[in-house]
Amino acid sequence: MGNLNLLSLSMPVRMFEPRSYLQKLADVWVYPAYLSQAALPSTPPALRLQLVATWFVAGLQHVYQSWRKPFNPVLGETWSARLGDGTSIFMEQVAHHPPVSAFEMEGPGGAYTFTGISQPDVSYKGADVKTTAKGTRRLTFAADAGSGRGAISIAYPHYWMRGVIGTGLPRGEMVGTATLTYEGRAWCASSRLESRAPRRIRATPCSSGPTR
Repeated sequence: MGNLNLLSLSMPVRMFEPRSYLQKLADVWVYPAYLSQAALPSTPPALRLQLVATWFVAGLQHVYQSWRKPFNPVLGETWSARLGDGTSIFMEQVAHHPPVSAFEMEGPGGAYTFTGISQPDVSYKGADVKTTAKGTRRLTFAADAGSGRGAISIAYPHYWMRGVIGTGLPRGEMVGTATLTYEGRAWCASSRLESRAPRRIRATPCSSGPTR
């Protein structure tokens, strides 16, 4: 039973929040000021990676701002938004079984572009629900064009909702390692997350790759 995928299971409507997964996916992207600073041509590459890591961690708190499940998008469903600084977000549901959502987030003036696909895998064990954030996520900066530096790729940790089934005291936890890799350089940033509190993000050499 613990391997049952909750995305394909019918549930009472009271367990859902009145939003689509496409909308919920963007909850953690609401601090674009860090990306705008990272996108400045004067920002050193090492600081650029640090600012992207800061943007990533700052948004994690919003993963658990609602304990209810969003509705699965229908195939071809789209959603778009514009943040206060002019950042644009575009979403589309490109597959239904398994559900796959494509996204693009573009900074003002095309200073940065965050693209990828999200393919959540949701299962439960006992009273706990686990989400594995499958997919690809890459952040590119216009300032890196022609520099030999590539995108910054982001690998997400696992999300747990503890005690959400049959109890009145749910809590959220993130477990695993969040890794940000600056392609074309030998730089990575990672944070091991355990029991609701992320450890300090560390910048470390990647296993391989050229240094520029």
